[in-house]
Amino acid sequence: MYGDYGGRSSSAAESVRRFFLRGGSPITLGLIIANVLTFFLILSGSGQVIVQYLAFNTQTWPRLFWTFLTWPLIGAADPLGLLFSLGWVYTFGGSLERSWGVRVYGVCVAAAAAIVAVAMWLGSLLPGIGMGGLAGLWVLGGVMAVAWALTNRSEVLSFFGLPLPAPALILAGCAVTWFHAGMGLGGMFALAGCAAAWWYVTKGRYGSYPGFAVSRGTGAATRRNDSPNLRFQDFGRETAGGTGRGGRKSFSLSRWWRERQERKRLEAMFRRSGYTDPEERRRN
Repeated sequence: MYGDYGGRSSSAAESVRRFFLRGGSPITLGLIIANVLTFFLILSGSGQVIVQYLAFNTQTWPRLFWTFLTWPLIGAADPLGLLFSLGWVYTFGGSLERSWGVRVYGVCVAAAAAIVAVAMWLGSLLPGIGMGGLAGLWVLGGVMAVAWALTNRSEVLSFFGLPLPAPALILAGCAVTWFHAGMGLGGMFALAGCAAAWWYVTKGRYGSYPGFAVSRGTGAATRRNDSPNLRFQDFGRETAGGTGRGGRKSFSLSRWWRERQERKRLEAMFRRSGYTDPEERRRN
């Protein structure tokens, strides 16, 4: 019944679109599917062509200019490595995409891939560094882990039963990026992606600019005031749970006192307006 227009079933393109949008992380799902497809294509004997035209190599760039964006599409060389990389990206990338939104997350993924590739290419121009290359999701997954840990600083992730707080996860993400970028000095240049993630989360997306703040989720610039915020649309987000600037949960006695006084003023305003909560009426 639903999806039928004039007796015709919904098109295959519409079905694919719904499949990708169902979980709220179409870009992460697309990366996973691309890695699975390229993995099986490489097994079928097309590996040389795929690696040549999709993987990033400091010797062939910028002649193959598109490879600074396509290198995360190549599946890992072994099944176990593929499964672990897909699970890693699904965990951190999927969470970030649902939190940041598809458009912002997509731009960040493309920017991270480009920054890592260009940084490694610039590093290869220095004496003693040598050539380098990028292929697969591990390097990008390390950057995602750093961004996730910086965004969720109060979370503790259980990794095979081992609790990993956010600082440990940041170090793990940097280690994964460095290791899968070839280690050595060349791998150090790949950490530019982790540095970009740190800047975006702490300064770009949730950071404080002089006099202005970027409203999370809307991208709109709003004027910052140190006094308590009286706007109803932001009051719950800014006062609930004692969340400080930048999304970090921290306790401040002065902020707690301001928020307590503000809640009292709001309660008094509602009482003067004659409004009564249904729960309150039932209790009475």
